[in-house]
Amino acid sequence: MDKVKEESTSHLEQILKRVDSFDTADRMTREHAKEPKPFHILFSEYIAEHGLQASEVYALSGVDRNYVYNITSGKRKHPGRDKIIALCIASGMSVEEVNRTLRTCEVNALYPKNARDIRLAACINQGMRDITKINIVLDEEGLPPLDV
Repeated sequence: MDKVKEESTSHLEQILKRVDSFDTADRMTREHAKEPKPFHILFSEYIAEHGLQASEVYALSGVDRNYVYNITSGKRKHPGRDKIIALCIASGMSVEEVNRTLRTCEVNALYPKNARDIRLAACINQGMRDITKINIVLDEEGLPPLDV
């Protein structure tokens, strides 16, 4: 197991507070920094690990089939936040897993002070996976739907 996984984020944040030179920054980079996995790899691994049918996940996500192909093949390196959320929800990820994926993709995680994100979390926690139905919930609440 690598050091990044062994040490808690809060511990690493405490270390960051003590970085006071470029030498220290270089050492910390060598010890702790790593390139995040691209979304298409994270997503493909999740589907495989959970024995999901990719075609079902794609259908539930509502994301255009060609766009999904470009994401999963790695041609589309940086899908938008809504598409990442839709694919994560359609694959049955928990709120924690969705947020981890969003952060890894360097986009905003679901935010507990945002009404739309709160509704999305509620849908996830209720086990909803069909983005069309989730968008209906959002619309009924006067919130913007996921742009898939």
